[in-house]
Amino acid sequence: QKNTMTTMACRHLFTRLLRVSAHRTCIPYHSYSATVTTGLTKLKFDYAAKRYCSTMALKRDEILLLFDVDGTLTKPRNCIEKDFKEFLYGEVRARATVGLVGGSDLEKMMEQLGGREILDKFDYVFPENGLIQFEKGSEVGRVSISEHLGEEVLQRFLNYVLRYLSEVKIPVKRGTFIEFRNGMMNVSPIGRNCSQKERNEFEQYDKKHQVRQQMIDALKKEFSEVDLTYSIGGQISFDVFPNGWDKTYCLRHVTKGTK
Repeated sequence: QKNTMTTMACRHLFTRLLRVSAHRTCIPYHSYSATVTTGLTKLKFDYAAKRYCSTMALKRDEILLLFDVDGTLTKPRNCIEKDFKEFLYGEVRARATVGLVGGSDLEKMMEQLGGREILDKFDYVFPENGLIQFEKGSEVGRVSISEHLGEEVLQRFLNYVLRYLSEVKIPVKRGTFIEFRNGMMNVSPIGRNCSQKERNEFEQYDKKHQVRQQMIDALKKEFSEVDLTYSIGGQISFDVFPNGWDKTYCLRHVTKGTK
């Protein structure tokens, strides 16, 4: 059963690879011995699956694994577990090019994953959705939301958020309602200075009362002419960034150096 599942996963992956490489529509048939046709190219799925199941088929620099932090490598805002960290660095890193893509700034990523060693252990580190780029330990680029939006639009947005939050009624409010980062803004109705207990309680309250979603709806209406994306993530906040500046932004960088 395990081999069957692996084969099916490889078939699915290989179909996607064909679509990307050919920029055409692949038409997979569900028979195990069927072929996939893209243009004039016909490839046997069984052969492809066996080849891609083999760990020797692809070299390290031909495999790229990008990991989120919260909810993937760690529980939200918690530190990485020792056993998993050893597995990641010892087993995974030896077989694939590895990168981090987090919504938080570099300092928060280091707090959760063991300090500055992440710059050496990971081939790529992308804080703030990849709007700051580190490669092999060195910063190689960054973009700025303040430059993109301009000071007038930025101040109008910040003033509106603060005014809106001053009128929101929720069980608890703490401090740091807006965290301004290089490539995005993080808005938290309860405030990022809340305790873990308060964080958990707000998450449940928000599920029922949709505090964050209602605020996003108001922002979309007020700033409809501004190219902004709103993304609810984690337990207590949502991110605001220009359209296209989500975690896929880092792919603009990694595609330059990987096969």
